[in-house]
Amino acid sequence: YQRRVHGRSGRLVLTMTALTESVRERLHEVCVFLHSNPELGLNEVLAHDTLCGFLETHGFQVERGYLGVATAFRAAFPPFGAAGEELSVPTVAVLAEYDALPGLGHACGHNLIATAALAAGLVAKHALSTAATAGGRVVVLGTPGEESGGGKCRLLEAGAFRHISAAMMVHPVAEPATPPVVYATTLAISELQVVFHGKAAHASGAPWEGINALDALVCFYNSVSVLRQQIKPECRVHGIIVDGGRAPNIIPERAEGLFYVRAPSLADLVSLKQRVSACASAAALATGCTLEMKWPPYSDYLDVRTNPTLAALFTRLWTQAAPRVRLPPEAEQRAVTLGSTDMGNVSYAVPSIHPLFPIPCADGLHTSAFAAVAATQEAFDRAVAMGEVMGAAVVELLANTALLAEARACADYTGLDPLAGAR
Repeated sequence: YQRRVHGRSGRLVLTMTALTESVRERLHEVCVFLHSNPELGLNEVLAHDTLCGFLETHGFQVERGYLGVATAFRAAFPPFGAAGEELSVPTVAVLAEYDALPGLGHACGHNLIATAALAAGLVAKHALSTAATAGGRVVVLGTPGEESGGGKCRLLEAGAFRHISAAMMVHPVAEPATPPVVYATTLAISELQVVFHGKAAHASGAPWEGINALDALVCFYNSVSVLRQQIKPECRVHGIIVDGGRAPNIIPERAEGLFYVRAPSLADLVSLKQRVSACASAAALATGCTLEMKWPPYSDYLDVRTNPTLAALFTRLWTQAAPRVRLPPEAEQRAVTLGSTDMGNVSYAVPSIHPLFPIPCADGLHTSAFAAVAATQEAFDRAVAMGEVMGAAVVELLANTALLAEARACADYTGLDPLAGAR
């Protein structure tokens, strides 16, 4: 990545480059520490304390355990004062993720996401410290539990985004399989837990006295497989058997499965959930079992709705800062779909972007190879470069409130939880 820039944003980018270089060693220490100490969603105690300590040291007002979410935080500059001040100036949020994957560590590169967010916050703070760019606020928002736990969903429900003017974050992807992307799209997702209850019996001596819960789960699994032929190509339903019984000579009285239901939009997701639920009910009816079906709260992640105004701004700044980066045409970018994220829920509430930046890795996300690459100097350098671009975007948005107004006019943004009342 080259940091040569041109045009009216050039001074800002050159200033932020000097700033991030001055704290680059400490940023690298944080990035490596997160990678070496992976923590699962909503249990990121070390990450929370490390990130909060870094931001406090660099002059941010930090609220730990923000809005009752133990490992969330809000770091603001300039600081919030009296109650209600959230409404007084435009506020742009840069989101940090820092949870890891079970057994794989940071195989999704969340240590890099957090590093980029810190770099962006420092860049924006430096600019906001000057009189020329006064009148706005940057918030680095720590959002735990993205892989599981729905940290952003919890924060949305608690009102964390009511007074946020725009939000952004970046995510690493594997190069060369995935190109750099600004117009990112993801699938909406719901998690489904199904438990079938039957009646135990001796599988050889008196099987007719039992009610086979595993048969019900297998019927459901096969029904979902048949359903796939009739759903849209963009939709996904996949799952595992969590509990299939205790011993082959006992008719299973309990069987449990865990499934993910994905669709390209909220409307498609609602429809698909109904069809999957019908498969489970039919399996219970066919086998004589009772059914316990749960859609856990905070497991509904919506599709990312990229804000076109923010995307255009980020594209311009990224290509200015890194002329060697070749962004595909917008249509090709939108065709790149990477799983699901609770950033989608945020994108329904406030103008948002979720750009993807590549790091060199022959394997994709959620692999041990990607986890190893996420600890390299090259990955760190690219994360910091993306943080610099995000910081420049924050500054430009706060310096040009017409851009923020244009972004908010793109959709009916309320700042509220888009699934309020649905849990």
